[in-house]
Amino acid sequence: MLNTATAYLAMLEEDDDIKSIALDRIERLVDGYWAEISDYITDLESLYTSNSKVNKDLVALILSKLYYNLEDYDSAIDWALKADTKFNISDRSLYVTTILRKIIDKYIFARKNNYFNKSSPITIDQKVEKVVNEIFNKCISLGEYNQAIGLSIESYDTTRVRFIINKLILTYIYLLTLQFS
Repeated sequence: MLNTATAYLAMLEEDDDIKSIALDRIERLVDGYWAEISDYITDLESLYTSNSKVNKDLVALILSKLYYNLEDYDSAIDWALKADTKFNISDRSLYVTTILRKIIDKYIFARKNNYFNKSSPITIDQKVEKVVNEIFNKCISLGEYNQAIGLSIESYDTTRVRFIINKLILTYIYLLTLQFS
């Protein structure tokens, strides 16, 4: 592996097959060479909007990581959401946990605003809602009820709070029936 991203960045001028190989390598290098790669942000953004047959989700992930390293978190979130399945919420990296925290903060801010200020609600992006739903469902499936209820209470989501309480009550009842069987 090269100790620089220059060769792979130059490959972005080639045909789509070569670009795809380059993007795969650039994604692997972006954490260490983000400063060098960030000089190509406009090229990568153009590639994302082009008619090229490269994996647009991969391009979006690279851009998200670049903006994250540049501490432009709003842009990093926008590109992470565009990366769709390439943005893996199960990854425990600092990048993913930071972006997820920022997405949750954005969601909580909008939900609180909409709860207290019904006259001028903030529209919640469907992709933000999807990520928060995935996080919530993951918490429930892992039995991390404290996190799930914390997210629900902070975002004034009474439907989710009721869901968790009902789930806990049913679990408790089931355990009681096992004990007395």
